[in-house]
Amino acid sequence: MKYLQESYYSPGDIKHPSSYKKTSHRTKSPLFRLFLYQKKHWPHALAVALTTAAASGSNLLQPWVLGFLIVGEVITKKNLDLLPWAIALLVIAYGGKELTGYLQAYFIQTLSSKTMHKIRYDLFQHLERLPVTYFDNSRTGELVSRIISDTDEVDKVMTTGISNNGTDLTTTVGIFILLFYVNIELALYVVPVAAALVLTVILFRKTLKHYSRRIRQAVGDMAAKGNEVITNIRIVKSFSMERLEAERFFNKSLGIAEAKINLVKKSGLYSSTVDMLAGLAVVVVVFFAAPQVVHGSLTL
Repeated sequence: MKYLQESYYSPGDIKHPSSYKKTSHRTKSPLFRLFLYQKKHWPHALAVALTTAAASGSNLLQPWVLGFLIVGEVITKKNLDLLPWAIALLVIAYGGKELTGYLQAYFIQTLSSKTMHKIRYDLFQHLERLPVTYFDNSRTGELVSRIISDTDEVDKVMTTGISNNGTDLTTTVGIFILLFYVNIELALYVVPVAAALVLTVILFRKTLKHYSRRIRQAVGDMAAKGNEVITNIRIVKSFSMERLEAERFFNKSLGIAEAKINLVKKSGLYSSTVDMLAGLAVVVVVFFAAPQVVHGSLTL
């Protein structure tokens, strides 16, 4: 235990459980409650925000150097004096991308580990304070699944969700800023596509959330059934109920498989729609920018 505490926290950062204040989040928004848990670790949250912005900046710097400096200045205008600076910026962009990606992953995992430690403790403490009648009407396996499986899902959201969505969001904002800087007219052509992209995210969010909840419920049911059978294995064997219980467990497991397949179908449709809209934005830019480049009204 001491090793784990020292791994996740600096000396003096770990406190005895009795010193924890009871956390009460009455708001219905899960994201807002998650944000309240992260308030205590604001330096790590700030580091995540800064490294995410830096990673997005490194991603945007690469096409800017290739398009505006190397193609637009060095090749088109034959300005070889800028070539060493362009190469240096390109090396900085690629190196900065890898460095900021490493720092981003480290700070996200650190923030997630500290936050999940507090969430698990609060959840366990809350279960301990519930009346005995609640446990009489609840299944042990499902409660254990709440502590382990459900918190792992939150951990995945914090690690992969923040990393991917945060970087994508900041990169998209940076692209729009760069596009408005280059040509306001072209940027206005892309605005309807961006609006459709936002609408797609809003429409699919509730659906994906629904199927994710179904998976967690199915996992809890299967864990409860497995714990029930193993705990009462003597009764099961006494009445020769092995085949019946195996069929029941089979149905619970099949429910998880079906829920995951449905989630993958919806997630695939969502990803394909987003990629299609992103490709459409590129087509719009090329369609309206190509004639302007040919006629000389827009230069690279």
